[in-house]
Amino acid sequence: MTDRKFDPSMFEMVQYEKDLKDDTFEMEPISYFKDAWIRLRKNKASIVSMYIILLISFLSIFGPSLNKYGFNDQNVNKINFPPRVETFAKIGFWDGGRLLENRAVANLDDIERYPLGSVLEVKNVRTFKGVETLTMQLGQPRP
Repeated sequence: MTDRKFDPSMFEMVQYEKDLKDDTFEMEPISYFKDAWIRLRKNKASIVSMYIILLISFLSIFGPSLNKYGFNDQNVNKINFPPRVETFAKIGFWDGGRLLENRAVANLDDIERYPLGSVLEVKNVRTFKGVETLTMQLGQPRP
């Protein structure tokens, strides 16, 4: 690599005699958070998202006090049952039942998974490759 020396006369200073200054602001300066709030208000989707996040935050803070059950209360006898909401159960939605298909008959004697009275209906009993299977309607036992 050759060692080159540059002659300073080869270079010219640009705007050497000019006094460079910033332009003056025509608007009053605003803070970062005020600018962010202005931009947030212009976007309707972000406003809706903000309200959803606020609702979730409110319910996560005050929701547990609105419920009569504690975080560690459970009925272990009903641990494997599907949800049941009485209002929706009248129309067949969240009625506390579910359809379990192709279950091996040999595994149905487990009382912890299938408590007495939880199997409401058994149908389509068949044997597939030497294993007896069935379809059953599982639900909460009626008192």
